[in-house]
Amino acid sequence: MMEGLKESILGSPNIFGLVEKGRKRSLNFVTSHDGMTLIDLVSYSEKHNEVNGEENRDGHSADFSDNCGTEGVTDDPKILSLRFRNLRMFHCLLQLSNGIPMLLGGDEFGGTQQDNNNAYCHDSALTWMDWNLTEQNSVLLDFTRRMIAFRKQHAPFLFSEKSKYKWFNTSGEPEEFAPYVRTLHFEVTNPGWPDQAMRILINCFDKPVKFNQPEEIAWKVLIDTEKEPAEFVSPVGGIAWLEGFSVQVLRGDSIDG
Repeated sequence: MMEGLKESILGSPNIFGLVEKGRKRSLNFVTSHDGMTLIDLVSYSEKHNEVNGEENRDGHSADFSDNCGTEGVTDDPKILSLRFRNLRMFHCLLQLSNGIPMLLGGDEFGGTQQDNNNAYCHDSALTWMDWNLTEQNSVLLDFTRRMIAFRKQHAPFLFSEKSKYKWFNTSGEPEEFAPYVRTLHFEVTNPGWPDQAMRILINCFDKPVKFNQPEEIAWKVLIDTEKEPAEFVSPVGGIAWLEGFSVQVLRGDSIDG
């Protein structure tokens, strides 16, 4: 699973060929107009197309979704926290991937179709934009804006043909992508910025994981999808702890050797 995510982050060179040629060829998205919305992806485990009049037989049944503990609408603060943490992780990974990001309109503020994944036949509140959600889910909207701005600011460093990627396990050793692994840990460097490096840490386990970092580098946390609102501090002693279902982006501004 994580090796597949690696390929997507690199711009799908397994599909388009060499990494350098494929970085701008890939169109990346998590959800699209045909299927579930992003917030429905983390709020439902089964499709709910009953209102389509076909006894829920229409639409794709393999949605790869997870309701985070209960099906549909809830006021449970723990479930809501996990759902929105997953949403921030998805938005972050989309903007950190090589290629062209495609964002379904409404996903930036948590638009829902009540898990109807085949809603083409509706012209109703089910498919209309609910602009009230921009205030209700303003934290998610602000985070999405920040991730888009981050991508624009750092695109020359992260996504040029000269950008170099190295992959590690959580101990800082070369990654072997074992089937049981649910973390990604990689470093991006670019000769145009010889004194800088970025490290991206991804934890898809449901518990915190420790990621070892080179101690000779002073790392600053630029993005942490677990924080709400983000109050970033630098890892201490070459160790970065990452909560479950979260992403961190670290920048090292001084590199020895």
